[in-house]
Amino acid sequence: MTIEDPVEYTFDSINQIQINEQAGITFAGGLKSILRQDPDVILVGEIRDVDTARIAVQSALTGHLVLSSLHATEAVSALYRLLDMGIEAFLIASSVTAVVAQRLVRRTCTSCLAPYQPSPDEPGVPAHLRRAGADRRLPARHRLPLLRPHGLPGADRRLRDARGHRRGARG
Repeated sequence: MTIEDPVEYTFDSINQIQINEQAGITFAGGLKSILRQDPDVILVGEIRDVDTARIAVQSALTGHLVLSSLHATEAVSALYRLLDMGIEAFLIASSVTAVVAQRLVRRTCTSCLAPYQPSPDEPGVPAHLRRAGADRRLPARHRLPLLRPHGLPGADRRLRDARGHRRGARG
C-alpha cells in the first residue's frame, strides 16, 4: 500500500492513496487507515509532519516494513530530522534500519569534452602531484588526460545545465 502526493506511477495489485487535504485525506490519516488492514509493506511518499513520523515509527516497531522519503541534506541528517520532529532517540534506534542518501551527479556533454593536460605550475594541480611529477612517470601513450569542457581554461565554477553547458550558451 502506498500514500503519495501525487501518485506518479500506478501499479497493478498495489493499493495507492492520493493525498487530498481538502477532503481530509492526509499522510497521518492514510497511515491510520492502512494499519487497520495490516499490510506487510507500507510506502509513505514523504514524512512531513510529527503525526506522520510517529505513526511511521510505531508501524515499523510493530513489524511492518515502512519505506519513506524525508527531506534532509545528508543521510545522517535524516536521523536528526526525526529527533527535531519529537521522535525519541530510543524509538529511532529501534525502528530505523537503513537510511540512504541521494546525490545528483553533474554530467558534462560528451560532444564538448576536449583533452586537457595541466601544467605543473597551474594552480589547480595539487602540490603533492607537482612534487611527485605523477604525470611524467608514465609513457605518453599510457597517460590519461583530464577532460575539461572545450574552451574553458582551468576549473570552471559557473553554473551549468544538465548537459554540462553554461547557462545561456547554445549547443
